[in-house]
Amino acid sequence: KRYKAEFIIGADGVNSVIRKNLPIFDHQKWKNDLAIAMEVFVNDLDIKEPHIYFGVVDIGYGWIFPNRNKVIVGLGGLMKNERENFVKKFREFLNKFGLKDSDKIKGHLVPYGNFIENPIYGNTILIGDAAGFVDPLLGEGIFYAHRSGEIAAWSIYFHLKENQDLGYVYGKLLGKYLLPQLKYAKKVRKIFFKMAFAFQYFPFQLFLKLFQDQMMDVVHGTKFYNPLKRWEKCYEPIQL
Repeated sequence: KRYKAEFIIGADGVNSVIRKNLPIFDHQKWKNDLAIAMEVFVNDLDIKEPHIYFGVVDIGYGWIFPNRNKVIVGLGGLMKNERENFVKKFREFLNKFGLKDSDKIKGHLVPYGNFIENPIYGNTILIGDAAGFVDPLLGEGIFYAHRSGEIAAWSIYFHLKENQDLGYVYGKLLGKYLLPQLKYAKKVRKIFFKMAFAFQYFPFQLFLKLFQDQMMDVVHGTKFYNPLKRWEKCYEPIQL
């Protein structure tokens, strides 16, 4: 089937078909910062609080998150650093907690610093995971999916109501409200893991214990990585 529309918003995830068909898309650049994540849902793990584990993979981390009825055990890392060893590392990670290999392992790709700075071609706009809008350190993307969708909607509004060029408006608004956080997070990631290797992750275990609430605020989009920016700007009303 063929569909026609005045505007197309590509919100079809990390494997976006829309993105792959845009001439602006650089396949190699996208692969360079693509992560892989695997996780299982278990019932027999007595953990009440979230846990994060560094050092399991080169660039990334493992996690155990209690859910309502089950516990999620996962591992995520930059794919170019892991290659074929990732499944083996995940099985070893499961074994640490007495969990046997499972046929219920769920795996998926995650944008991990490969965000496209101006993901628009003609009347086609990419948002969320399709544009790579995911935190380059923590791998969380819900806030960025919502915010980029809002920015895309306002861009179309300004284009229709004020005759503004759609590509110019979307690029400008992303540069004002979304990209600075992603760029800063990518810089933090580079420093974070370099120092982590040097100090065997101990300083960061202490850091996460002391600032876990602040890190959760970053995940939820209510605080910036850059401490010089006021958190209120995360949800600042969209203006040109």
